[in-house]
Amino acid sequence: MTATTAVTDRQLELVRFLVRYAAEHHYAPTIREICEALDVASPNAAKGLLDRLAKNGLVTWQPSMSRTLVVTGKGLELVG
Repeated sequence: MTATTAVTDRQLELVRFLVRYAAEHHYAPTIREICEALDVASPNAAKGLLDRLAKNGLVTWQPSMSRTLVVTGKGLELVG
């Protein structure tokens, strides 16, 4: 399964938010900032979205360091 076929609308919304946030702030958002921006109820739900994106190779991060989230976008065309 490729990243382009596995990405849900919600995951794509998150990827677009991550790209916009990084472009504006020059660093990655926190889990809480992701929750607020996407109206996600819990940090665990946001982490689940990120984990699925990581499994598809669309994002990566260093678990022991803050604000290291990077959108790789492998196999995904980002529009807007």
